[in-house]
Amino acid sequence: MKQVDARTLACPQPVILTKKALETNKEVVTLVDNETSVQNLQRLGRHLNCRVDVESMASGEFRLRFCRMADEPTAEHQKTTPSLSTEGDSPQGRNFLIGRETLGHGDEQLGRILMKAFLYALTETDPTPNQVILLNSGVKLAFDPETRESLQLLKERGTQIAGCGTCLDFFGLTDGFDLGEVTNMYAIVEVLQGPDTLSL
Repeated sequence: MKQVDARTLACPQPVILTKKALETNKEVVTLVDNETSVQNLQRLGRHLNCRVDVESMASGEFRLRFCRMADEPTAEHQKTTPSLSTEGDSPQGRNFLIGRETLGHGDEQLGRILMKAFLYALTETDPTPNQVILLNSGVKLAFDPETRESLQLLKERGTQIAGCGTCLDFFGLTDGFDLGEVTNMYAIVEVLQGPDTLSL
């Protein structure tokens, strides 16, 4: 059994190190020191068809035991466009990476107005966007009432909403993020390597 000590390591290192270990080991134990890493690693386990047992230790750290269930990739892994979620069927629209709470460069107030209009316009498009990934100050859009409403509508139409865990932690917003799942940089890069992704 391989052990990965990912304590103190920033996203996406715990995911990358664990994934590499699972390429040559059927069972892997990973140590981490925060709940965001636990969530990211649990998603990795689902993605790779592994059973994941999580143990909380008295020190406040976590031990995750991965056991590969089969060599075949999961249905999620077989999708043409990588997905940040395992739930439901993916729409066929584009993926949008939103890296700030304003749209365009120049006046900040105008940028907020434009971002609000952009997200609203997305709710009226067809096909519905496949995924909206919020990065850096873009995660704040999930908390601003004027933009949250549009993101909620997109979610109800089937769009996967994801927020960068490192970014949510930085702004102290992790506990209140309820529009979708907290993701990590490794998963974001996988999506960006797929087709039909637009960065804002």
